[in-house]
Amino acid sequence: MKWSKNKPDKPVEKFFGFLFLTLVFCFLYSQMALANPYGFDNYGGNIPYGSQTMLTIATSGDVAIPVQSGVLSTTRLNPTTITVTTTDQHGYNLYIRSLSSTSMTNAGSNITASANASPGSLADNTWGYTTNAGDLNNFIGITAANVSIKTASSGPYYPTGNTTNVYFGIKVANDRPAGSYTSNVVFTAVAQSP
Repeated sequence: MKWSKNKPDKPVEKFFGFLFLTLVFCFLYSQMALANPYGFDNYGGNIPYGSQTMLTIATSGDVAIPVQSGVLSTTRLNPTTITVTTTDQHGYNLYIRSLSSTSMTNAGSNITASANASPGSLADNTWGYTTNAGDLNNFIGITAANVSIKTASSGPYYPTGNTTNVYFGIKVANDRPAGSYTSNVVFTAVAQSP
């Protein structure tokens, strides 16, 4: 498990382990971000000019998926909830990416990320994610690059928190050895600029 601390005006990153049949600890981190310069904010907003704005990100924790061979297994009943709290007048963008490898690994065996660049069914021995609770058979494969999963700008700020549910799915064939397969996922929240 690893966590990262960034300087103000940098994205706030939250690392969490995506686990297959195991659980690990979750770290929370909050950070202050500098206010936008004069002329780039909304007059009359709740955050005065010259004041710092705040952006924090937290998750509901690591996840575990009990898996049955040949059947799609998901976190339908227990999604990962990402909560972003910010006083930035322009909202935020939320991204997802892998920390290092996009595959879930267990010693010499692995389960690769789905090749789906757009929502679709999972092939055998692949895993993916979706934010669509209405159709949990439409997963996207995680990549090493940030992919936007939410733009929240209608607030225009979220001082009490704004949540996003992310559902993970995995489909394993009989040829994979039993055990715990793990991968690390990074959620990044970035305050929007006008």
